[in-house]
Amino acid sequence: TWLDIGCGTIPLAMTLYTNRFKPKLYVGVDVRKNLTIPNVNFPINFIHDDIINIKIKQKFDNIICFEMLEHVEKKHAINTLKKIAEIADKKTNILISTPNYDGKHKANNHIYEWEYLELKNIIKKYFIIKNIYGTFASQNEIKPLLSTHELKVFEKLKNYYDSNILSIIFAPLYPIGSRNCLWHLTIK
Repeated sequence: TWLDIGCGTIPLAMTLYTNRFKPKLYVGVDVRKNLTIPNVNFPINFIHDDIINIKIKQKFDNIICFEMLEHVEKKHAINTLKKIAEIADKKTNILISTPNYDGKHKANNHIYEWEYLELKNIIKKYFIIKNIYGTFASQNEIKPLLSTHELKVFEKLKNYYDSNILSIIFAPLYPIGSRNCLWHLTIK
């Protein structure tokens, strides 16, 4: 079962469907109305509301919140994290993806971008961090973090791969230096 917070135009449900993954239930939550329910081969429901207003009694195997926290005010993002902790149980896989604010590069459509350590400290109040992966980075940010051996591999592979691809390959190893992170969590 999947709960997709900030589901938007439901790319996760379509990805599950096109990859022939058939969940027992997919529930998308988004403040936007008039979302089109796709024709998929699994039960799918939408809740048109803010996640913090909803009473959810069902437990989900997976709770996903991709690229949503940066589009709300800081206090609202914290309340969203609290709500996720309330509705999850110890078996729930929680995945949250959001940008790492570096103090310089903020997207115009983002209300509040979290610095890596700032978000990590908030997350640790409510969750156990199972893993953190950088999802993409710039080479200027990732190269100074690489070990001597990793830098040699980076330089050798640069003859074949574009440096932007290499930055993505090395980003999971250094989430603090990445532009975006995927947080794999469980509740305490």
